[in-house]
Formats: sequence, structure tokens, C-alpha cells
Amino acid sequence: MSYIEKVASRLNIPGLILLIAGAVAVLCSGRIVEKIGLEKKEKISLIIKAAGFVAALAGALILLDFIG
Repeated sequence: MSYIEKVASRLNIPGLILLIAGAVAVLCSGRIVEKIGLEKKEKISLIIKAAGFVAALAGALILLDFIG
């Protein structure tokens, strides 16, 4: 078994999904708010970034086996 196969076997799929979804939410929060078409774009964008950060942090903690 190669090193990459060993690493892939230890990955936790829910943690990986949370990490990727959180990162996308943080990076694309401006586009998300524009597509929804809400007023107060700055405040909503900040809320989306905070929620994305929490999701990415939870995903990283799950991947590192601190949670779960």
C-alpha cells in the first residue's frame, strides 16, 4: 500500500465536505449575496463568511480526529 493510499484511507468524507464547503462559502460570499439579490450586502456577506469559517473549522477538526 502506497503512502497516498494510506492517507486517502484515513480521510473522513464528512469532514472533507465541510472543509471544502466552508472554504467556498468564505471565498465566494460576495457572489452568493449578489445571486440572492439582498440589500445590506456587506452585513450578509460577513455572516456568510463567519458561517463558512465555522464550517471549515469543524471540517478540519473532524479530519484531524479532534471531533467525532
